[in-house]
Order: sequence, then structure tokens, then C-alpha cells
Amino acid sequence: MPSISLNKLRALSCGVLVALAISGCARPAPDLPPDYGSVDSKTPLTADQFSAQDLALSCTQARQQQVELTDEASRLTGVIDDSKGYNEAIGILGALFIVPALAADQNPDEKRRLDEIQTRWDTLVALRRYKSCTT
Repeated sequence: MPSISLNKLRALSCGVLVALAISGCARPAPDLPPDYGSVDSKTPLTADQFSAQDLALSCTQARQQQVELTDEASRLTGVIDDSKGYNEAIGILGALFIVPALAADQNPDEKRRLDEIQTRWDTLVALRRYKSCTT
């Protein structure tokens, strides 16, 4: 039976735990919205694809919502970025001491909100296209 040295075992454990910690920081992209605006699009935008509240928005109001969403997304991304260093340190410590890195902060609320922001952004882009907004 082949023997594995303690140093090789530690290196392997460290690599696996760091990879797990780093992959835990990533968030999958939300699903792409339907294609209503490309050159090859087969589906036109219609009023029934939007809520009554959205249809009541002016082009300026829709654009203002996009600005607000961008600001919020930047703030949330900063929160997630700030915790990445902490999570990496927890992963390294976990690898060194062979302890599960349960203390890592995965920011699920922030990541979920970023997905919601992206979905809303896509709706506003489609709405502005539907209304033929120029600004």
C-alpha cells in the first residue's frame, strides 16, 4: 500500500479547501431574459409583458430606477468583495488545521438581491426599448 507523506497530505488538503472556499464566493449568473431586441429576435415586445406599474413609468423614471439599481448593485458587490478576503483566510486556516471552514460568510442575501437587481434591470431595459426611450 503506497504511503502519502504528511506534507503531501497537507498540501492536498490545503488545495482542496482553498478551492472550495473560493468557489463558495462565486454566484452563478441569473438566467438570461428572453431575446426581444437582437437582430435575430423572433418575439416582439408587447404591453402584456409588463406590469401596469411599469407601463406607467416615464422614460426618465425608468432610467432613474436603473441608476438607483446600479448604485445598489455597486454597494452589494463591495460587501461581497469585502468578505472574500475573510473567506479566503478562513479557508487557509481550515486547510492548515484540517477544520471545516464553517465560519465563511457566503453573503446569500446580497447575492440573491443582486440577482433581483439584474432581473429588474433587464425588465427596465426591455421597457425602455418598448417605449422607444432615447435617454
